[in-house]
This record gives sequence, structure tokens and C-alpha cells, in this order.
Amino acid sequence: MPNIRFALASLLLANPGALAAQCPTEDDLAEGIRFGIADGAYETFTRQSDNTLAAIYGTQDGPESRVLLARGMYLSEVINYESGALDPSSRLVYGYAMPLDALPTPSPNGSARISVTVNESGKLSQETHIYDFGPEATVNYGPCAYKMIPAEVRYEPSEDDAVDYLEWLPELGLSYLVRSRWDAGDERYEYLSISVAD
Repeated sequence: MPNIRFALASLLLANPGALAAQCPTEDDLAEGIRFGIADGAYETFTRQSDNTLAAIYGTQDGPESRVLLARGMYLSEVINYESGALDPSSRLVYGYAMPLDALPTPSPNGSARISVTVNESGKLSQETHIYDFGPEATVNYGPCAYKMIPAEVRYEPSEDDAVDYLEWLPELGLSYLVRSRWDAGDERYEYLSISVAD
């Protein structure tokens, strides 16, 4: 029987870029980049326009929500799925007093304080979103390693002292939610794998 492990090792030695080629790059956002999350959940990111990504979160039962992210970081729209279709009654739209391409690029140990208009079914309200970025680190998904900048996001006003914890991957131009904490609860999301979407 051939030694498969030896054959694979020989292939990678002969072509060291073969393994790296499996790791998604920002160009793959055109087709979609999919993260596997604990408990069988997933999140798939695709490019919607020059300044906006769509992130669809789902489980084994199907998609649950879609978030539009300006510059891959800032909330632009949140909408839920109902019976496999987007539910317009659940839509939240976030507006900014500046063009989307003028929103700040996350930087290590930086911060941003951004005024936001929230539209919930025609009801408008004003919020301030406060971003605090931490030091740059590295996050690994199997053989794929990416630079990562952690972010804490607070909201004013906030009735429940909510804080969201994000991880920004500058090489991919996207961010994902790893934890939400508020007065009555604390939810964490463990991202386990990365691949180009099918």
C-alpha cells in the first residue's frame, strides 16, 4: 500500500505554496468566505459592493440572520430570516453622517467614536457606537494564519450595558462577533475553521 502521508509530504515540499493556496484571501469574498463555528453553525461573508460585505449566520437548520457591514466592520443593516426568507419586519438600518468609505480603518490600540442613526421600521433613534481596538495578534484556523485586531464595541445609550467583542482580520477586510455581554447574559461564539464557500 502506498504511503499516503509520505506522498503528501513530498508534494508539499515540492510545492510549498500548495497548502497556503487553500487559505482564503480577500479576493475570495467575491465567491464567499465561510467560517465554521462550534455546534455546527456557520457564517459566510460575501462582497456586496466596494464598501459593504454581507455576513449570513446560520445553523444546520438554515440561515438565521444577515448583517451588512460597512468596510467589513461597521453595522449597516441587520435582518432575520423566517422560514428560509428574509423577514422585512425585522430589519434594522444604521446610517452614518459620513460616506461609508470615510469610516475609520481599525488600527491596533486605536479607537473610534461614531454617531449612528438607527431606523427600526420607520422609527428613528440616535446612538453613539464606541470602538476600542486592542493590540494586533495572530489567529489560526488549521494551517491558515491571519493577523487579527480585537475590538470592544459599546453603545450609548444602552439600557443593558451591552458590549460586543469582535475580531477584525485586516488581510481579509472583515470582522466577526466572538462574544456579546449584557446585564442579563453572556454569549460566546467559537470560530473553528475557514474555507472558500461552495
